[in-house]
Amino acid sequence: VEHVARSALAYSARSLPDGRALLIASLGLGRRQLLAAKRGEEPRPLIQTKEDAGEPMAMLGHNEIAFLLGKLGAQTIAVASLSDGRILRRLEGAKQQGIQSMAASLDGRTIYYATNDVWAMPATDGQPSLVGKGDRIAIDPRNGDLILERTDKQGVSLVRLSRAGDGSWKESPVPYQSDVPLYGSGTFGFGPRAVNKDGRMAVTTQPADFFFQR
Repeated sequence: VEHVARSALAYSARSLPDGRALLIASLGLGRRQLLAAKRGEEPRPLIQTKEDAGEPMAMLGHNEIAFLLGKLGAQTIAVASLSDGRILRRLEGAKQQGIQSMAASLDGRTIYYATNDVWAMPATDGQPSLVGKGDRIAIDPRNGDLILERTDKQGVSLVRLSRAGDGSWKESPVPYQSDVPLYGSGTFGFGPRAVNKDGRMAVTTQPADFFFQR
């Protein structure tokens, strides 16, 4: 484990395409801020805004990032430049409550987000369209399929959504064979990069005799 930067406020971290660490910091009273840090340097604000900015988020190619902007109850998806932190656009079509997961198509042209329903919309803004049911979204980097984590009365399961030739979505179950059940992962679990290039997936589980999830 390599030490990148210190921040007493940061509660989540991931890597950016340019090598910087992306940190999600809590400012108190429910406020959040996105920070970026080069190796060995202190974190600095990533986005040029005084508004709340945080998860969920998704990379649009190598130069843009989509994230939730605004206070709880008045949030929307915004897109910013990674090079200078400018907010490029606010997606008016994504003003829905309860957005809990976000991912982007491999070409960066489509944003998917989950509110228990999964929606797709152009990354340039527009009217969202219903794709399926799910709580968390990952993208299969091999083919662009959506992998959805879904929680219902039967428990937690994974499903694959593949685009058919007519543009519709075809759903199929993702096999999971283990004595340890899947666990609804919440904000810090199953996400856009949960599927590796070889098809392996990082999932959250919770053994019956273990209090904390793995």
